[in-house]
Amino acid sequence: MAEGTTVSCEPCVYNGLSKSAQIWCNDCGEGFCDECVKGHNITKLLRSHHLISITDYWQITELLFDEKCEQHKEPYEFFCSQHDAILCLNCFKNSHNTCKISKLSEVAKGSKTSTALTDLENQIQSTKQNLAKYHEEEDTSKTDLKQQEQSIRDEVCNIRRKLNNQLDELQENLLRDLELKYDNCTKHVNDYCSANDIKVDDIKALHKRISNLKMYASEKQVFIGIRHIGNILLKQKQEVRKNFSKHKRFSLKLKVNDNVLSLLLELKSLGDIVVREMSDTVMFNDHSKKQAQHDIQKNISINEINLKFHNSVEITHLRDTKLSLTACAILPTKHCVFVDNKNGKLIIHNEDGKFIGVMRLNEIFDITPIGSSMIGVVTDSEVKIVDINTKEIVKTIIDYGFPVWGICYENEKLYCMHNRNINIFDLDGTVSKYIPVEYADVYNLAVHKDHIYFISLTTKTLYAIDHSGKQLWTFHDNRLQRPKCFLHSYSSSLDVDNHGNVFIVLPDYNQVIVISSDGQQHRVILDQLNNMNGPSGISYCRETYQLLVCNFTNINSLMKNDLEG
Repeated sequence: MAEGTTVSCEPCVYNGLSKSAQIWCNDCGEGFCDECVKGHNITKLLRSHHLISITDYWQITELLFDEKCEQHKEPYEFFCSQHDAILCLNCFKNSHNTCKISKLSEVAKGSKTSTALTDLENQIQSTKQNLAKYHEEEDTSKTDLKQQEQSIRDEVCNIRRKLNNQLDELQENLLRDLELKYDNCTKHVNDYCSANDIKVDDIKALHKRISNLKMYASEKQVFIGIRHIGNILLKQKQEVRKNFSKHKRFSLKLKVNDNVLSLLLELKSLGDIVVREMSDTVMFNDHSKKQAQHDIQKNISINEINLKFHNSVEITHLRDTKLSLTACAILPTKHCVFVDNKNGKLIIHNEDGKFIGVMRLNEIFDITPIGSSMIGVVTDSEVKIVDINTKEIVKTIIDYGFPVWGICYENEKLYCMHNRNINIFDLDGTVSKYIPVEYADVYNLAVHKDHIYFISLTTKTLYAIDHSGKQLWTFHDNRLQRPKCFLHSYSSSLDVDNHGNVFIVLPDYNQVIVISSDGQQHRVILDQLNNMNGPSGISYCRETYQLLVCNFTNINSLMKNDLEG
């Protein structure tokens, strides 16, 4: 029993003595003094116990874990490899009596030198490095944002200076024009006034002569003078009348440029601050997976996806046959393979739409590309690999004996829906994992990196989960129901692009929708205007960035996404 900074010797305490322990036994969970530890060591059953000094014990006290079951308060004694669980005796009896059980003491041997401990150390170290790298990237991001903020401030001030300079120049030009026109008008007015001043002087002179005549001249002289001055005055009046007819009055008025005023009044801002989510990635190195790297990245918006029509494929050689197209696949070679479920055929065309051949397989439900010339095929209860060049079955991987539904290929693994489980297996048939699905009516699935996508027709919901089965997000839409337009109970086909955006066909609505990689947004990307008529199959090629869509009764459209080159 630990007391303060000392540990008591348990055997001594049992004997009514009080003595400090110098040795600690990890297996017994007790301290021993130098005398009592001798008795511990001579007991055969206790010789293999792990003894450490009390000094070392204090170093690990914070690291020790409870060795008793939290539920039953009994010591751990067993290990269930099937459920990766450490058990007490009650756990074993109550819940794991049919499992393969080993003694904990046996499986724990060599733990100190085990690869599991090494891997855990590597994961801790890599996580530490990743955190340091993340903080470094975070600091860099903050620095970049500060620089961008200051740059925008400088640019806004520069725009203002340019506007001020331009307005100053416009003002100076306008005032210069005012000055010039004012001077011209003033000159015209002055010239007119100068001419009239002369006439006024002449009139004044005549008036003075009349006064002199009245004062100094004789009657005869006045009589003659009146007629002479009258003739002069008549000419003066005629000249003044003529000048009046030529007179112009000037005014100055500012005519504002309406475009400038309208522009200034309608101008709400000098610009907008645009926030862009960059697609740069920070790599997270996870040593728990072989050479695994998880990209933490911002994906493109579904509003940026722009499909352009590339080619239309017509199955003319089967024109007299009623088709039942339930799935399709486009390969990196741009070859297209279609499933005619009703007639038990794989129909193969090249990129140009030219028919290559037919391969007969009964009860085909779904297909998935594997490399450039192989496809995985689900036929009733079997999973097969087919070579489309030779049109031969390369091998049958698994025969479940029960119906198998959707299939896809990712990370060198095949993913298959079977018996309400997602089975993950290698191309040789070795099953590496089972992921239970708790929802009913799940048929098709798609995989992108560490995300798995599937639709439950019962809940009308698209689910995104990780490889541990943890739900990441959901997307609910009443259109995700069992298609009524099909003759058989088929699901809505789906596939996913390089950014994790999910494409889904909606046969009853003649639409193809795309859901964003976080499940928050969606939009109709193809409809009847794009010749969608009961779309039943969809396939996205991540190498060529092309989307293949087929209708239930005919092949319709091959699309190319130019944004993903």
